[in-house]
Amino acid sequence: MRAAVLLIVALAAAPALAEQPDPLLEDPVGVLGVAPVAPGSYTATVSGLWDRARSGRRPDSFGGGLEAEIGLVPGLDLRLQQLGTYGRAAPYGDETTAPNWGGASRAGLRWQMLEEGEWTPSLGVFGAVATAYGRSRPATDLEATALFGRTLLGGARPMALVLNAGWSERLDPEPGERAGRYQLAGGLAHSIAQDSSVALSVERRQQDHGELDQTLVQAGLWHRLGGDGAILGLGTGFGIGRDSPSFVLGLTAKWTIGD
Repeated sequence: MRAAVLLIVALAAAPALAEQPDPLLEDPVGVLGVAPVAPGSYTATVSGLWDRARSGRRPDSFGGGLEAEIGLVPGLDLRLQQLGTYGRAAPYGDETTAPNWGGASRAGLRWQMLEEGEWTPSLGVFGAVATAYGRSRPATDLEATALFGRTLLGGARPMALVLNAGWSERLDPEPGERAGRYQLAGGLAHSIAQDSSVALSVERRQQDHGELDQTLVQAGLWHRLGGDGAILGLGTGFGIGRDSPSFVLGLTAKWTIGD
């Protein structure tokens, strides 16, 4: 009789255990992970950003964005982004003291070339076309980014290292604009609970005109509602150098639909 009761309890608990999602482990702020969205699934993200300028000569920036990731086939997904800003929007003219409206549109493909093994990292590449618009005429960039990922801790509270190295090439640059610019980013992500994760990241990139390279150090916190609900995120950080923001603050809400 006791064995039958235990069997019934085990069978009743089995579906709940099988449906438990993986521990939450979100990519660090400003860093793109290697793993694409699974085929038949997609994500939708809404974001907001405040960028505090380092000096009064340039205005603060306020912005928001929409992003979608769509799984196409195993190892490949489509990423779409639409950003809008008010403040120091790029591209911009010679006068940078007055705030103005601007933004960017981006469409690209992420391909995971190599899955992580016992002794090898996961490797991928992200290629995109991006168009920025602001006070001056729109500017279009071709972007290519190498993606690197490595799990440092496994189990119920995983930790991962994520690195990006990219290059952007501007088509038909205006006088004074850089035609090519590099971007480097890296971060550590750590799951601190089943539905919560934290991350620390560093991002460095060349800017459009003659400014010094922009360097940002950021930390993020994410929490998943209801085990499989929306993922809410908070990111904050500071800039290093004369032409980097003094402070940044971002909020995100992400929904995952599908398998």
